[in-house]
Amino acid sequence: MDPQVKPDQIDGVKVFSATKHEERRHLGEKATQWIAEHPQYKITCTPLLSSDNEFHCLALVLTYTIKLGGSK
Repeated sequence: MDPQVKPDQIDGVKVFSATKHEERRHLGEKATQWIAEHPQYKITCTPLLSSDNEFHCLALVLTYTIKLGGSK
């Protein structure tokens, strides 16, 4: 997390998840598209990427704040 952003300053969390091979292949593209479509949000941490032991379910978690002048 950005050291200048305190947990109580986080406005939202966006989770991307996939369980099928084809969905997992495009998870990064899906997240990149969401970020581009929401310029009012500033991503406040290094994305967290996790999976189950068998790599069936993959999750990408982003936290964000709303930029000044932005709206949800």
